[in-house]
Amino acid sequence: MSMAETIPSKPTILLVRFSSIGDIVLTTAAMAYLKQELPGVRLVLVTKKSFAPLFREHPFLDDVVEFQGFNSGFWRSIAENNPSAILDLHSNIRSLRIKNRYWNLPSFSYNKRGLERWMLIKKWRVKPLDSVVERYLSAVNRLLMSPWGKRLSSLNVEHVGTAHSGTTVNRQYNNLQLPGLSLGDFSSQHWKSVNHSVGESEVLDFELLPKRYGVLHISATYNTKRISFRIWEHIIRNQQEPLVITGGKADMEHAAALMAIANGGLKSLFPLINKVGQTDLQQTACLIKNAGWYVGGDTGFTHVAACYGIPHLVIWGNTSPDLGFVPWLGDAYSLEIQQHMKVEGLACNPCSKLGYAACPQGHFSCMNLQNLQELESKLQFLRDRIH
Repeated sequence: MSMAETIPSKPTILLVRFSSIGDIVLTTAAMAYLKQELPGVRLVLVTKKSFAPLFREHPFLDDVVEFQGFNSGFWRSIAENNPSAILDLHSNIRSLRIKNRYWNLPSFSYNKRGLERWMLIKKWRVKPLDSVVERYLSAVNRLLMSPWGKRLSSLNVEHVGTAHSGTTVNRQYNNLQLPGLSLGDFSSQHWKSVNHSVGESEVLDFELLPKRYGVLHISATYNTKRISFRIWEHIIRNQQEPLVITGGKADMEHAAALMAIANGGLKSLFPLINKVGQTDLQQTACLIKNAGWYVGGDTGFTHVAACYGIPHLVIWGNTSPDLGFVPWLGDAYSLEIQQHMKVEGLACNPCSKLGYAACPQGHFSCMNLQNLQELESKLQFLRDRIH
């Protein structure tokens, strides 16, 4: 078989990352690096159906294959894309199943560093892990430096730039040191049908949203990542501009309690806009994209704020920046737009790479001991960085 037959004129790379929102958003830096180095390839994302809408209009993706189980439709969707190589940025049993199915294709995986992460949680390691994005980029680099990647260059598949053989990405290619994150622009097509309630009666369209507002994202997959009520209450009672609350349907009761604070005799010149449980993934991303600043925990939409360069404050609960999942800015935005709050000196933190339904120790000190004075200082720091 000739080299031309081995690699199609427009090869397709399957990028596999099933979940979750934040982890998939973090792979967009790898997408940027791939398209920077190999703009002639087709790039297809394999992800869970529930997350696919957020990435269908991504500028670096040619297609999205939705995963709902290893059924005939799923395999047919992959086959229709005629994959040439697999970039596995999930590295679990499910992604292994895809690689086994296409055993004859070159495949490249990222280093999860699971042992080091487990040791850090067990307090047998003190050195923080490198960013998961650096590891994603290194996986791309291995693809580019592989015989398959080099053959792409020799076949003239619009190859530009130069990769290198080190463990980190070449920080000098095409005057771009490290790519940032990215998402599509959902502001026009996904918002027209959505109304926004202010208080209980007034209704406004997207175009009538305040020119400057902050977003409070109150949702979290695990309760031990959930920002405590007293922090949200403090922000609302001291608000200096309109605020929009975002989150999922499971957070509606929590949001109602916050609205009760705003409507219960609290005199403010600014509205509190409740969109919890009322917006889909694209619409929530649109709200964040147009915000002046954002506050959230270690959760997916915090990475969305980093995508759009929105000044953001990350309030850490049971997890830690040391685990390597800090929102990534690359060289797209100044590090100043990102602030962190974390209770230092807790022997139990981090207690998990993900989270729990309740604090294993019962005290939830990682949230309950957050300093409100520090909170106000960091919020003002963000406000001062609004464009």
